[in-house]
Amino acid sequence: MAEVHKLCVTVLGSDILRSASAAFGRASAGNPMFLRALIEQAQRQNHLVNRNGVWMLSGEPPAADQVLADVVEAELAPLSTEERRVLEIVALAEPLPLGVLRELAKTSDIDAMETRSIVTVGSAPERLVCPAHPLYGEIVRQSMPRAGNRTLRRSIVELMDSAPSSAEGLLRYVSWAMECGAHVDDRRLLRAAILANKLHQTSLALAMARAVTEPKLALAARIEMARARSLQGDQAQARELLEGALDTAMDVKTVTSAALLPAQLKIRAGTGAQGLRSDAEAWSRAIDRIAADTKSHLGRILKLSRIGSQLLWLYASNLEGSYENVEPKLQQIVEDPFGSGETRLIALSLLGELLTATGRPELGAQANSRALEIVGTNEDLSLTYHEFVVIRYAISLTCSGRWDDVHDLITRYLEQSPQTLAYLGGTINLVTGLVLARQGLLHSALGQLSPAIEAFRETDPEQLLPLALGLGAYAASLMGEHSLAREYAGDFIRLPYRGSRQLFLLGHAHTAAAQMAMGGGTASRDELRQVAAEARDRGMGSVQLLALELAVRLGDTTAAGPLSDAAEANDSVAAGILYRFARATIEKDPERLRIISDEAIEARYFLMAADSLATAVSVLEAQGSGQRARQFQIILSERVARLEGNMLYHLEESDKATDLTRREKIIATLVFEGRSNKEIAEVLSVSVRTVEGHLYRIFAKLGISHRRDITARHVGRCHE
Repeated sequence: MAEVHKLCVTVLGSDILRSASAAFGRASAGNPMFLRALIEQAQRQNHLVNRNGVWMLSGEPPAADQVLADVVEAELAPLSTEERRVLEIVALAEPLPLGVLRELAKTSDIDAMETRSIVTVGSAPERLVCPAHPLYGEIVRQSMPRAGNRTLRRSIVELMDSAPSSAEGLLRYVSWAMECGAHVDDRRLLRAAILANKLHQTSLALAMARAVTEPKLALAARIEMARARSLQGDQAQARELLEGALDTAMDVKTVTSAALLPAQLKIRAGTGAQGLRSDAEAWSRAIDRIAADTKSHLGRILKLSRIGSQLLWLYASNLEGSYENVEPKLQQIVEDPFGSGETRLIALSLLGELLTATGRPELGAQANSRALEIVGTNEDLSLTYHEFVVIRYAISLTCSGRWDDVHDLITRYLEQSPQTLAYLGGTINLVTGLVLARQGLLHSALGQLSPAIEAFRETDPEQLLPLALGLGAYAASLMGEHSLAREYAGDFIRLPYRGSRQLFLLGHAHTAAAQMAMGGGTASRDELRQVAAEARDRGMGSVQLLALELAVRLGDTTAAGPLSDAAEANDSVAAGILYRFARATIEKDPERLRIISDEAIEARYFLMAADSLATAVSVLEAQGSGQRARQFQIILSERVARLEGNMLYHLEESDKATDLTRREKIIATLVFEGRSNKEIAEVLSVSVRTVEGHLYRIFAKLGISHRRDITARHVGRCHE
């Protein structure tokens, strides 16, 4: 996927969301010629759009146009008539059982197509046959004459015992069965409409839901039409279709859908937790109504729906950061023998979110790992909950400092979620940017966060824009890109509170830190302290820890004590480093700070490594240990070089250093590095007397009287 992304950037000439490049990668199967053709078609049909220099996908994928079809047909031109017939059959019904295909085509032709890598045959027992390349099937289906297409489809329907088991196979089967006039059971139509919505094929979902005629299924079909309208951005129409649905639903499954969809609309709109609680209460009342008339054999279904309403209530509690009594209730649902894989994975993911927020990211990551395992057991669960689990798991891993695990999670996500990935906006970019920002690689982080911000301005179902803006402002401020930092900070300030309180506070902390880095003074410092205080009062230990870390990094030494306490209560490896850093800072122990810097490097926590050494240098200078400070400064310079041009360590330099000439700046740096006047003269090819004259003027400008008084702050401004 990394190579595909690079090629997309090269073709487009500017950045593209990783979710979009991954979608092109899957559709092209990595074929560079097909990839370029897909990109160009997406541009022609406004499916690939540019928003402030970032390319992203918009709307449903278009059908292949003639230009793309010609590219693919050129690959298929050498096929014989018989081989083309095999591909047509497979393309119409993929994935098609090998036994059915052998009823319609010769085994020798099938074998030849497999040998030429035009089709693939899966393993026993199903032996499902598919086109070897995703585009082969699409182009061949489009090119087939309509009459012959229908005849062949009827033959396939007669030979198949049932519809395909895969989601995309079922959708294709139902859609062309409808087109050729074959009867499709209403329950299968409804099932296909639900799947089409999960795959963001909203036009198809609407057509299938409208085709449902059985009165008992009419309300469920109406709900799927509402879902499709919502995904298309028509929230008013969605709400109109949902009007009265929960009050009239007569079965548990429809009650569940009628309760959940309004809640999902509220979440997408950034509505607060109270609205979700109202939905949970309405759901519970509807269950009571159904239970009054239901038979005992529906007991487990009712139990699952009750668990669902409880989970919605607990979700609302997590959303607003009200964790009291939530943890035991979630744990109870996880262990409930009447629960299902769906209820357990939701409870585990919410539990992971809570544990991470309250300062236990290692335990949170374990809970989310279990949730992800459940997601992988069922295609329906994956389509519905994959992003829900992944974003929470990624935050847990990032708070723990488990960089490799985050990378593996993202890689698996890009590979395993092709169906809906194109519509998930900037999630992947945000997670990657968050990791890079925590490590201190802020230039790279900004390169990920800026596209994420533009994506979330377009669509933001998880309400991640506040976090992205805060991180973007912080990264830009420490890179010296103050105009961009002020833009992102201003956007955050104007943004009304929405979504998760935990993520909003993280965005707020980074925004305040950005303003502090740009000279916001005591107002920004106090704002950062207020974020830390609110996080503490809400029990959000991880948010409190991060806010205090930012405060100390930006010069608020009074925050070192609270940082020590917050880090001690956190269960992550990163918190352990922060705790030791805070204690050594309080105790003014430069040698321990040097050791902690090495530990941070080992953990790839590069910004903390620089923080520790910079603090050690300041302590040594205050103690009058100039020579040792210079030794530490040399190491610090090497470690700052890892931070991609981070300007943080220039914040406290003496303004007097700006008066030095270029030659004086070079000499001041050489003096700080411990060079003698003779050595400096040799380096610069001047006389010792000339060096002495320069030093006299340097001392006067800096207001010092001895060469040992040239400090790290002077060198930070002088070094070129």
